Amino acid sequence: MADWISRLNKILEGKEKKEKSSLESSTSDADTRYHIIGFIENAVIPAFTQLKKELENKGRKVVIEEPEDLEDRSSITASISVYKDDEEEFYYAIQGKPYQKMNFAFPYQPEDKPSYCKAVILLRSGVQGKIDIKKYSKEDIIQNFLDEYSKWVIF
Repeated sequence: MADWISRLNKILEGKEKKEKSSLESSTSDADTRYHIIGFIENAVIPAFTQLKKELENKGRKVVIEEPEDLEDRSSITASISVYKDDEEEFYYAIQGKPYQKMNFAFPYQPEDKPSYCKAVILLRSGVQGKIDIKKYSKEDIIQNFLDEYSKWVIF
């Protein structure tokens, strides 16, 4: 409890250092792409693999689609599809993409302007949310998958 009081005091005294959120920490396009690739390879695919194993143990057919040619793609998407009785029951994907910070006064974005990492959760019904790839773990992906899947299984 004392931590938040100390932080509040720093904020009120103007002594707290402002940091960029990890979602919008600026890097070069190449660095951003490597952050996204690492997230897909080290968190998303292992989470999907664990989910696949358990779902198949419960009688579902599961297909994981991993991205190919990671270096040459503007967006990187990995997906997991769950089938029941040969019909798709649920589709879940995570797409990472480097974005330029918005500049409303000047729509032209110079090539060397830093980008930031961002990923979104995609379902057949559309985008479900944004992910901070520096804070989202394999376990977070599994929990989010289960949250979304539980909504679809009811129907």
